Amino acid sequence: MIKSKIIFIFVILIWYSLSGYGDVQIIRKVPLSGENQTTAHWGNPLPDPAKEVLGPELELSGHLSAGGTTGFDAAGNQFWDAATDSSLALLQSLGPSAYLQISALVIRKNSIDKVMQQYVSDIKLGLDKTEFMLKGSYNDNDTHTGVYQTYDRTLLIDTTMSTSLLETLPVTFSGNYTWNYLEQDSITIGDKNNANLQLSAEGTIGPVGLHTVSHVDYSDNIPAETATFGGGGSLTLIFPVISMFAVEGSIAPLYNRTEYKASDSFIESTNLDSSLGGIITFTENIIGKIGGRTTQTWTDSTISSPEEEEPYSWSLGGFLDLDIQKMSGFYIHPAYSINQEISGNSSHTLDTSLGWENEKETGVKYARSSGRWLYTQNEDDTILVNDLNWEVSLLVLPIKEINLTGSYKGTWRDPVINEQTSHAIESHFSHKLLRSLTYEAGGKWTMSEINASDRFVQDYSGSLILTPLFSDKMYTLRLSETMSISQEQEMDNYISQAKGDLLLPLMDFLQFHYSLTWEWIYHITPDGPEGNQFSHAPGFIVSGNTIPFSLITDYSLTHGYRGDRHDILTHVKVPFTGGFSMEGDFQWSYYRENDEDVMPYLFSLNGLYEF
Repeated sequence: MIKSKIIFIFVILIWYSLSGYGDVQIIRKVPLSGENQTTAHWGNPLPDPAKEVLGPELELSGHLSAGGTTGFDAAGNQFWDAATDSSLALLQSLGPSAYLQISALVIRKNSIDKVMQQYVSDIKLGLDKTEFMLKGSYNDNDTHTGVYQTYDRTLLIDTTMSTSLLETLPVTFSGNYTWNYLEQDSITIGDKNNANLQLSAEGTIGPVGLHTVSHVDYSDNIPAETATFGGGGSLTLIFPVISMFAVEGSIAPLYNRTEYKASDSFIESTNLDSSLGGIITFTENIIGKIGGRTTQTWTDSTISSPEEEEPYSWSLGGFLDLDIQKMSGFYIHPAYSINQEISGNSSHTLDTSLGWENEKETGVKYARSSGRWLYTQNEDDTILVNDLNWEVSLLVLPIKEINLTGSYKGTWRDPVINEQTSHAIESHFSHKLLRSLTYEAGGKWTMSEINASDRFVQDYSGSLILTPLFSDKMYTLRLSETMSISQEQEMDNYISQAKGDLLLPLMDFLQFHYSLTWEWIYHITPDGPEGNQFSHAPGFIVSGNTIPFSLITDYSLTHGYRGDRHDILTHVKVPFTGGFSMEGDFQWSYYRENDEDVMPYLFSLNGLYEF
């Protein structure tokens, strides 16, 4: 039902967009002089000079494709289906500072074991001080093999309106809706609806600074039988007192309710956070904040027992913030906050960021670091939370052709509460040695310990790209390797994939390419498969000004622990005059499944018009 509505809306949109411009206006022009002044010449009207200064009144481009597909799927059933790959783009001038832009896309493609549909429409309207955007898309991917069937559908509607009717206070309104449905082997895995509305404004009204954000959210998970509704926002006002001091006040309400349909129960919470403080501008680059806040929380639930419920809580806190912006490339931003619940827990938070940035083209481009400490204890001085998180990153360009990045992330949690430590180091190096030679290498190491259980993961990658030029022909060679090693619970897992690609221009109109993939796998699961898997994919590309068509053909052979498979893919395009052309595709596969031979194939033929 949804699919049919989207197709109908799309057709109406295209008809409406073209209906006002499909007719050519013809006028009768009388010769300016000569003996034939009494005769007439029929043709298109003269252009308006004023409109030429503003650009073309209408721009229309795109391509239309229509055709059909037939063949046999993996289950041995013959199928017939329509195929298209069409797009439309329209730009209409509405005056000196106004425009209307419409784009649409319709795709329906078949492969041996998959049908993909995509419908996209995008409308933008720009006026003097207001811009409006509406976008809708629907994706439908159906996969059918001899073993399983999968249906994956997604609907998206997104809208945004920005206005600057108040020049000092721009306002943005946005909303979106998504629906996702996933079914496998007649079992519904996912069926979710999500909607969101948001309004934001930031600027000044007279001397007062204002920043506000509000939102409403709704989600419905049908298989899990849960629905969540919430909303909230924040309003911040800044009142300047003297040149270097201003008062800042904010209020932020938040509401959330989750319903569990199966048990007819719910969890509901409401928060109200208020703060008041001062902003001190020491210099143009040094700004400090100090103030206090209060948080009130109301909760209601039918899940927890009455003894566990605390329907109302109240806490007081303070914050201290210092922002030293870039001075000679350096910046630092420490912030501390404390919060004390009335007859409850107390918590401390310390955040800091420190870094240096270089605007020169080479050398150390930036060095950044950040960290956070969280500490919470109850009335009995028992520690509930004691966590540390930190991060360091670096970018170095010794010369323009060399790029070196590195980062380190760490976490620590008090072992008395819940022992957890982790370290992650990542580095990447790339070097364009010559115009025709580039190579790179990278690695990532992650070490973690959670409740005395150790885990060590190593990831390595490397590649080389060689593009020599001989006799005005560019040859391409790509080599790459990725490896992942994980050690956990006295078991080692290895995954390695090496890949090579070769492109050889044999003639001006003929290219040969070959791809080799070697995958080695060991102990993904204790009883899982292990061994080697190879893939060979040679093919030819025929295309050029001297050839009245273009042809791409590929043959793929895969063999190894996953089994043997043969695939053939051919695509041909024959252009005609006036933007017309024909496209054809052929796909064929052979493999064994459940001790039976499987040979699906597909033919597709489309007519194409580009304008």
